[in-house]
Amino acid sequence: MTAQARLFAPVAPKRPPRGRTRRSADETVAALRAGGRLEAVDAALVVAQRVAADNVDAAERARDVEEGSAWVVAGALRVYLTATAALYARVGYLDADDDDELWRELSAPLGHTSTT
Repeated sequence: MTAQARLFAPVAPKRPPRGRTRRSADETVAALRAGGRLEAVDAALVVAQRVAADNVDAAERARDVEEGSAWVVAGALRVYLTATAALYARVGYLDADDDDELWRELSAPLGHTSTT
């Protein structure tokens, strides 16, 4: 291969390492699949959970270099928990009472807990 060919050869984008949140999201999905709880219609929820998990892991990595990014991590974690709760509600792991309380807590502004 010539130097020019190497220079313009397509390079696959480097994927960030899978963090602990993504690993545990993947383990959850694998367990739900193994138990027959997931269907093809659940694919969008699984993707939403995985993307949210990747965002939490990216925020955690960035927190090491950016001061004050704890709120970024908290916000990313809230989105991840919301996606996970939606997945759990879909497969029947949450009942109506759990759903109401969980959604109230997830809807509260960061730094506050719901009081209703």
